[in-house]
Amino acid sequence: MRVSINKLTRKIIESQSGGDDIPELMEARLNTLKQNAINAGYLESDIEVKFVTDEEYAIAKAEDPTEIARIAEQEARQAVQLLKAQAYIDKLPSWATVKGAIDAAFTNAKQNGIITKLARVVYWDIKNTEL
Repeated sequence: MRVSINKLTRKIIESQSGGDDIPELMEARLNTLKQNAINAGYLESDIEVKFVTDEEYAIAKAEDPTEIARIAEQEARQAVQLLKAQAYIDKLPSWATVKGAIDAAFTNAKQNGIITKLARVVYWDIKNTEL
């Protein structure tokens, strides 16, 4: 894999894979990355182009401010989702309350049995635990 990186910000400008094992094309591929970055408006002196291993690419991504911001945003969204899920679980009535409401609404034994089974599945799913 090869990458072009903005030296000042450590932002990955572009990455390419494939064809790295053809020695006569290796320099041309790096030059293509450099020219692409220049065409995108970067100064040649601000561009670093190189071949990297998967591990080195992971390190470069970890230093990329765009990637750092994306990960932080994703973690923030997950935290909000977890808080919402926990609030929903906390406000859920007890199973005894749910079962009491079912018993009051469905006096027919067959209907009551079906609704109880359905409600139990939904309740287990929401609470993430069996009764």
